[in-house]
Amino acid sequence: MCGIVGIIGGKPASRLIYHSLFSVQHRGQSSAGMIMYDDNIHVIKEPGLVREIFNEEKKIDVPGNVGLGHTRYSTAGMDDIKSLKRNAQPEYLVNPFLAVVHNGNIFNCSEMYKLTKRKPRNDCDVQCLLLPMADMLYKKELSVDLIFESCKTLMTKLKGAYSALFLSDSGENPYIFAMTDPYKIRPLVLGKSNGMYCLTSETRVFKKINFEYVKDIPGGSVVIIDTKGNIFEKQIIKRKPKPCMF
Repeated sequence: MCGIVGIIGGKPASRLIYHSLFSVQHRGQSSAGMIMYDDNIHVIKEPGLVREIFNEEKKIDVPGNVGLGHTRYSTAGMDDIKSLKRNAQPEYLVNPFLAVVHNGNIFNCSEMYKLTKRKPRNDCDVQCLLLPMADMLYKKELSVDLIFESCKTLMTKLKGAYSALFLSDSGENPYIFAMTDPYKIRPLVLGKSNGMYCLTSETRVFKKINFEYVKDIPGGSVVIIDTKGNIFEKQIIKRKPKPCMF
């Protein structure tokens, strides 16, 4: 069980993500992190609690109108400080620029790694999402159709429980996009406020940052949001929901 949050819109988002992380702190206390994007990549992630990691203003007010945040409950890799630091999220690649946070467990990672020539750089199963997705987007013009197609390819091969948020660069108009597993084992909800949108694990985040709840994201769905507030959604795989008891 981890906490994830992604915010996109026309205003700086880092402080909103920072406050959101406190609202999902109970979902994971192994590490926390945030990645912001403004044509440059700004990443802060460390082992420990949100209040311990984001203990300076320069770590809270970070440039960018789009970003991802994560609190991690360690279920993969060791629990020593070195391992927790290495496996902290968000995780990202530069070529193409793609960042991801996820909540869940993928249990066919060995199969997923056969789909990519890229090598995982840590022990976390988030690599099973990041590396194949990066290959599918590499050297292609990013579009809504390409994201839907790539997510569908990935979702039909993944085995496990997941709600994942991606941040991708398309030049002047970056996207946040989300995937939920077909059985909706892990939660994901959408909120909005003044042209900004938030995808996160729990509605309690919206109370913290004064966002309005919009909807629960169904299992097997892909949701794409750009900085202009355009939302594209498609349910790729339909199954009877089997949500986690927690």
